[in-house]
Amino acid sequence: MRTTRALPRSLADFLLLLSVGGGVAGAFLPGCSSGDGNVTAPPNGPTVGGASGSGSGPSGTAGGAGGGAGAGATGGSGAAGSGGTSDTDGGSGAGGTSSTGGTSGAGGTSGPGGAGGAAGTSGTGGTGTGGASGSGGATPDAGSIPPPWPGGIPVPPSSQKPGNAAAGYDYLTNAGYFGCGLPTRFYGVAGAAASIPGTGSEPLPGRNVTVNGTPLPHTWNLAKNADGIDVVYQNCLMCHAGKFNGKLVVGLGNADADWTGNLAAAANAYPLLLALLPSPQELKELDRFIGRLKVIGPAAVMRTIGTNPAEMLATTFISHRDKKTLAWSDTPLVTIPVVDRLPAGDTIISKVPPWWRMSKKHGQFYNGMGRGDHRRSMMLAGSLCTDSVEQAVAIDAHFNDVNAYISTLPPPLYPFPIDRALAEKGHAVFRTTCATCHGTYAPDPVTYPNLLIPQTFIASDDVVSLAGTTKDYGSELVDWYNDSWYGEVGPYAPINAYMGPPLDAVWATAPYLHNGSVPDIATLLDSTKRPKYWRRVDHDTTHYDQNALGFPWQALAAGQKAPPFGVAAKDIYDTEQYSHSNRGHTFGDALTADERRAVIEYLKTL
Repeated sequence: MRTTRALPRSLADFLLLLSVGGGVAGAFLPGCSSGDGNVTAPPNGPTVGGASGSGSGPSGTAGGAGGGAGAGATGGSGAAGSGGTSDTDGGSGAGGTSSTGGTSGAGGTSGPGGAGGAAGTSGTGGTGTGGASGSGGATPDAGSIPPPWPGGIPVPPSSQKPGNAAAGYDYLTNAGYFGCGLPTRFYGVAGAAASIPGTGSEPLPGRNVTVNGTPLPHTWNLAKNADGIDVVYQNCLMCHAGKFNGKLVVGLGNADADWTGNLAAAANAYPLLLALLPSPQELKELDRFIGRLKVIGPAAVMRTIGTNPAEMLATTFISHRDKKTLAWSDTPLVTIPVVDRLPAGDTIISKVPPWWRMSKKHGQFYNGMGRGDHRRSMMLAGSLCTDSVEQAVAIDAHFNDVNAYISTLPPPLYPFPIDRALAEKGHAVFRTTCATCHGTYAPDPVTYPNLLIPQTFIASDDVVSLAGTTKDYGSELVDWYNDSWYGEVGPYAPINAYMGPPLDAVWATAPYLHNGSVPDIATLLDSTKRPKYWRRVDHDTTHYDQNALGFPWQALAAGQKAPPFGVAAKDIYDTEQYSHSNRGHTFGDALTADERRAVIEYLKTL
């Protein structure tokens, strides 16, 4: 058995979770320039001049000319051209020209490193003005910003209902939006059985909440239910708070949670709960919570520690509800044929992506099918006992705030030393091989292409990308969502594709690919080194491989069907199991070992 080392990985996280962007290396062409055409204004109004052209060259060639002024009541001003990028100062961009009778195009004053643009030429009756700044040359060797990969499918932006981020965090960590839970008097008896091992019992920093004299773990909230009794509710942090370097990070997907048990086992505590003589109101809450866990528990059972049942839980929440009233049924009303045919033990898995990606992503989920306003799709993930439209509306009144909080959550900074010289070499490789799908990062202009990349191109496990695309893969559940109250503010629009995620703090999000099948970035960038069977050495997050960007792991000689002596099956990631494949996303194979090492170092800076 061995412990993996590291290599780079930028395209790799590409498939992770719900992001956008695509994943193939795309070359950019230095020295090219382009100009945008004029933008048409409303009838009878002034026409605005075109945006500036930009150019670049190995030795600091001049930027493109500013757009010409449009015709209209007054001439629009051409924007300043941007200076070239190179080791030396970029040349000046030319100012726009004015239309007849209009004001002149504005010339550019100097931007950083570049000379100023020329003043605009005056039109008849107009005067040329000294102008707004054109941007000068970028940092040495910055190069052009690569365009989005042309084979990707753009996901358009959608407006989100404005919200208050601080109020969203408060609601997220103090409200009973899961809809049912344990009355506080019974939490000590059944709380452990209803908790997921590996999610941690430490309290949420800054939240001073106790139940029966004990600090409440960060994965539970305390709130009053509709009957006015104190109830402890599960919350979103059971999946969306993880540890890195021993510290709890809100928004980091939990890669240590053990979903291999059955939540229905909480029902075993029911006789003990009855022995405590619950009041009628307490009994109603207990029956609802325990009864719900008995239904969802079997569907949420995973094969391996660290994998997550998000897809299975969402499909269960949908399939057991009336799409118009949201009333619950203990028996399913809609089914997914491909899941119904699975042998016992097989299931659909994923890994939990970090929340901070959502500030850039236009589409939710790994396959990008969540469009429009994201708040109700987020709500669905916690709709354990949201059993009426009236109840959903009350929760929805706060989820624009939750969405605002998630959208403003910053990524953490890499806490270990970085070889800056090597990282700069990796920066150059990343720009030419990864950025067309994953975007660019400071000090470059920050971009993210929001692309869906066809699964046939990525060639990774297709179980999640196929979700909702055919009747066999649950298109009836997509129809349910789109026709329901949830779909009123944003539909599901699945296609067989994955979104390459933004890579901010990608170093913290091991393991990789959408199903967590690749243990570190080194093996993501070199598919020949990916193990067929592997396990984490331990779940101590202070044990981190800074060379490979992942947690230490061991390759195994056999998988879950015949576990090696002394190894529990649930500790083994077996890539031969359904939806567990580690194939695809082989773009890093074309890099040299030195290039991969450099890219790994660069990813630490994101």
